[in-house]
Amino acid sequence: MKTKIKFIVVIILMSQQFITKAQISVDYMGFPSSEVIDSLENPQVIYTPKDLTIPIVERVFKSPTAVPAGMTFDGQYLWVGGYYERKLFKVSTIDGSVVQTIPITVNKVYGLSYHNNLISVLDNDTKRILTYSIITGLCVDTVFLANNILYPTGLFELNNQFIFNDTKGPQPSSIGDSTYFLTKIVNSMKGSASFGTYSSGITYDGQYLWVNDNPTQSSSKIDILNWQVVGSIKTPGGPYPNGIAWDGSNLWVINNGSDSIYMLSKGTATSINNVSNNTATFNVFPNPLINSQTLNVAISNFNVDKEILIVVVNVTGEEMFSKVYVSDLQGEILQAIDLEGRLPAGTYFIIASSDTKVYNKKIIIK
Repeated sequence: MKTKIKFIVVIILMSQQFITKAQISVDYMGFPSSEVIDSLENPQVIYTPKDLTIPIVERVFKSPTAVPAGMTFDGQYLWVGGYYERKLFKVSTIDGSVVQTIPITVNKVYGLSYHNNLISVLDNDTKRILTYSIITGLCVDTVFLANNILYPTGLFELNNQFIFNDTKGPQPSSIGDSTYFLTKIVNSMKGSASFGTYSSGITYDGQYLWVNDNPTQSSSKIDILNWQVVGSIKTPGGPYPNGIAWDGSNLWVINNGSDSIYMLSKGTATSINNVSNNTATFNVFPNPLINSQTLNVAISNFNVDKEILIVVVNVTGEEMFSKVYVSDLQGEILQAIDLEGRLPAGTYFIIASSDTKVYNKKIIIK
């Protein structure tokens, strides 16, 4: 099976265009930045999830903070933050132990997002997004949110955009909740209706956005191209599932109702309301990759007990690594590849090929 591979890498750049507006523009409900939205005794419920799937919980750890309100994944570890701790906690996904702590100046953490050795923190108190280096512990960037943002929750960075919610108040009795896409470079923002009455944590699984909702104790899987819900799961731990993260294979949820971290079963993110889709998914993480890090390869929805050749090549097509793996009885492959620091910094392609299918991803090593 191990033969010289000839291939053409076709890169399709898909970008979602959002209407460019100044940050002080109105949200999707039309409220101006100077107007405060009053709470109602009988709030309008924009979305109530139906047919919730109850996922299997594979691991449970105690949260390192008493009021957890944000979580992200750096390719190997979880990072957790919460109200009043003024710390970020680096947490093992194996046993939940705290590996590292970083002091921060944020009093009310309500969202975390990891990107390229940086963790961005949503400050619910001062309505800012502060970005910290996990190498130096220093704050390297601050983004001020618009005046019409009242109670921001959740955070995820995708394609140079910050995605976050605005619940309009600390209770689910307010209406007009929004999910915003903030483009960092031009400082423009576009909002859409949130699915729920108190949206909190946000993550992205490579295809769909996942947004938690406290009152319904659920997480909705959202197609961001047409802003439609394609599935929902019941989150464990009680009424406050504030943080959610995707590790390339599993969803993780942190809940301050139980002060616990939950790893949900494999396939949770790809199987819900997707019964007609038998196409294999191919993910590699972390990406970009630091030379000393381990590269993780995850393939799901593949044929059972089938060989697949994993090859890493440079931009000239020279083979740098190759090995044959076999899918398990669930049609999945999850392998950690130790490149032993032997690849120089640069751009590479990782190719997964079977007797009938070929998949490829571009990876960057720093």
